[in-house]
Amino acid sequence: MSRQCSGPNDFMNDNVSRRGFVTVGTGGLLSLMFAPTMNQFAWAQAGAGAKPARTAKSVILLWMGGGPSHIDTWDPKPGHANGGETKAIRTRANGLMIGEHFPRVAEDVGDKIAVLRGITSTEADHARASYLLHTGYTPIPTMQHPNIGAIITKETGNPEYEIPQFVSVNGGTIGAGFLGSTYTPLQVGAGRPLDNVAAPGGVDKKRMTERMTLLRYFQSNVEAIANDDAVKSHSKVYGKAEKLMSSPLTKAFDVASEPQAVRTAYGTSQFGTGCLVARRLVESGVKFIQVGGTASWDMHNGIYAAMQRGAPPVDQGMAALIKDLDQRNLLRDTMVVWMGEFGRTPRINGNQGRDHYARAFSVVVAGGGVKGGQAIGATSEGGEEVVDRPVQIPDLVASVYYALGVDGTKTVYNTLGRPMRLVGARKDGSNGEVVRELFGV
Repeated sequence: MSRQCSGPNDFMNDNVSRRGFVTVGTGGLLSLMFAPTMNQFAWAQAGAGAKPARTAKSVILLWMGGGPSHIDTWDPKPGHANGGETKAIRTRANGLMIGEHFPRVAEDVGDKIAVLRGITSTEADHARASYLLHTGYTPIPTMQHPNIGAIITKETGNPEYEIPQFVSVNGGTIGAGFLGSTYTPLQVGAGRPLDNVAAPGGVDKKRMTERMTLLRYFQSNVEAIANDDAVKSHSKVYGKAEKLMSSPLTKAFDVASEPQAVRTAYGTSQFGTGCLVARRLVESGVKFIQVGGTASWDMHNGIYAAMQRGAPPVDQGMAALIKDLDQRNLLRDTMVVWMGEFGRTPRINGNQGRDHYARAFSVVVAGGGVKGGQAIGATSEGGEEVVDRPVQIPDLVASVYYALGVDGTKTVYNTLGRPMRLVGARKDGSNGEVVRELFGV
């Protein structure tokens, strides 16, 4: 049995506040890419010489911090002692059954989702597992691996875009690692206009322009004297912040202009509003959005009551997001990934809860060229082991990159010149590979 942790979000401290984004300007307030748009890559490790699909343009990660139980969500075990009180319900997809706590997903978008039931990992500590799921690598002292959102931003983003290309809504996330401040995610709350993008009171447009001109003068002199990459990066961040302040795209962060019927569909929860913000950011060209704001899934005690409280807002927000994207013809261009850092023990503990469990759990994927209405892989009768089509975390990362046309075999280098392959290795040392069944190939 794993020990009780102080909390699933202790690791989520590599982020940037809204105020810091505009007023401080350091630490990487904009996640905008400076590399050119990537060319078409051949991907030898994808299987049969497959090339990246390049179907998706953006990713929305629905982050279930704390570790959701696969048995009480996407891999129910009714009739088995481990299944507990959770019943299985039918979905729109023939033969696909999921847990009863997700009725809207089942009824509205069950034919759009693919459930990976064979996810397996070795990390059952919140911080280490969260790092693994966000980067595809286990943490090591000698390397700060980038978030997959930072990689996607760097490899596919627009270096001249007016708003950040990597945004974390309702909470922090793993940062850009050795990629540096340019790709660090912007952290925002759900549904509100961005703070501090307007000039201070009493400062008119003319005076603000004069201030920024003076700032650029000082910055250029410092750059000339220092001739340092960090100083140049600092100047670039201020330039992006200045551009953001006058961009009409900042309206994407404010849901007030959405019709009431749309806002009602997503619900009034922090998570539901975050999903609506994510859709608006996708429409505005943002490459990677993480949405948090759910109740903790770290359910060591009273899991059935906790599921009844915590699952409905997630069910509503997730179903509304996928349905809305589909109706707007954005689902093919947007990959939606639902996941937490690990699963929970199949056997119910003495407190009527479930403890940390990494050996077998589920991840849900929709859009971005994914073939919906299917379950890939299976666990044993009691949910303890993966018995069909195991998928390790590097395989999952490879599949996300594949959908966006990112070459997973590419090697990048940290500031000390140490190489890192974009897709890491499995437990046996082999390279992570695309889950081809996701894409019907």
